[in-house]
Amino acid sequence: MANSEAKNQRLVARVGSYQEAMRALSDAQLQDKTQEFRERTAHGEALDHLLPEAYAAVREAALRVLRARLLAARAEQAAAQASAARRSQVRTVDRSERIRTYNFPENRIADHRTGYKAYNLDQVLDGELGPVIASAIAADDAARMAAVGQTEAS
Repeated sequence: MANSEAKNQRLVARVGSYQEAMRALSDAQLQDKTQEFRERTAHGEALDHLLPEAYAAVREAALRVLRARLLAARAEQAAAQASAARRSQVRTVDRSERIRTYNFPENRIADHRTGYKAYNLDQVLDGELGPVIASAIAADDAARMAAVGQTEAS
């Protein structure tokens, strides 16, 4: 048992000795190594001599694939976050997002945030903003009072 363990440690050390050489190869050169291993095997080279180098080449190729997949996943995640950020900045002009509606045929103005609705659009456009501003102030006061009430309840 100790003999096979020592043999395995020597094999691991031999595989590790090829690591830097394999890392220095380009992708094309690493592919060429595969063909080289086939030829060396066909010419009768002993597998005991060939396997550590072949294992190091396969390990390097696998690490490159894993790195590429991780980079692709990170790039996809970054793109998704950027897309979500852009999407959150674009408004859909849905009715629920509207602040005010000006209906000229009905001479009506409606402030959707405050609930203010009046049939004096022509007067508001002439500068009589008092009722509209008063409704905004009242809504702001109500929101502040509700916030104070929630903090006291907590």
